[in-house]
Amino acid sequence: MRFDRFDASFSQVTFPNPVTGAGAANAQFDQVDTMLSWRGAIVYKPLPFGSVYFSAGTSFNPSAEALALQAANTNLPPEENQSFEVGTKWDLLGGNLSVTGALFHIEKMNMREPDPNNPLFNILAGSGVAKGGEIGVSGRLTPEWRILAGYGYTYTVITETPRTGPTTDLGRRFANAPMHTANLWTTYDLPWWKLQIGGGLNIVSSRFAASVPTSVGGVAFLREAPGYWIASAMAKLPLSPNVDLQLNLSNLTNRRFYDQLHPSHVVPGSGRTALLTLSYKY
Repeated sequence: MRFDRFDASFSQVTFPNPVTGAGAANAQFDQVDTMLSWRGAIVYKPLPFGSVYFSAGTSFNPSAEALALQAANTNLPPEENQSFEVGTKWDLLGGNLSVTGALFHIEKMNMREPDPNNPLFNILAGSGVAKGGEIGVSGRLTPEWRILAGYGYTYTVITETPRTGPTTDLGRRFANAPMHTANLWTTYDLPWWKLQIGGGLNIVSSRFAASVPTSVGGVAFLREAPGYWIASAMAKLPLSPNVDLQLNLSNLTNRRFYDQLHPSHVVPGSGRTALLTLSYKY
């Protein structure tokens, strides 16, 4: 069992028009949310090196979860979520390699939606489902070769909404929820100078900036960010038992991608980056 108290205060300043001097305004929004949530699980081990589990729980999203409040969502109770998951884990190769898999089902039971009678305010009148699965592998394939890999599939859909007409979000995907994600990272210890090298990929499929379509000239469309993949590499050289020199290279191809999405803007991801680190352990 868990009890949360979320206390948020937000000040909004509107600067005056530089020409007319009109439009200056200050607004103060305050909100306190309290919620009790729970989580439970059961694990069964059919064999010493394998286990199967089932878990369930609840959670919530307060209106100020993005550290901002406005007239549309202030004093609006939190969104509530309920999750179910079943999965398994097996230790192979004498315990050197772990393989995991899971299926999940998450329900958002009272999503924030614009009020059909007053679009300037939100109401808790929608619902949606996110479900899918993930698999993962981590550990050593040989004493020198390590691997960490995973793939996740998530299908999201809005199942209930008060919005109708061309801008309805019924049947749409959740905002900022890629359907496919994958990662691979592997390292290898070379026999020369105890040098360790590594590399990997991060893959994210396309995402929508918002679930609600934008209507222009009577035509509704969704703003979608394309999928991307990022390659990284590293090399680590022990200079002594206590000193390591490490070089990390991120986004090797200098690929342009969008790291964060918002309904009206995006935050680009970092370009090609190199980081040289000298570490001392004592």
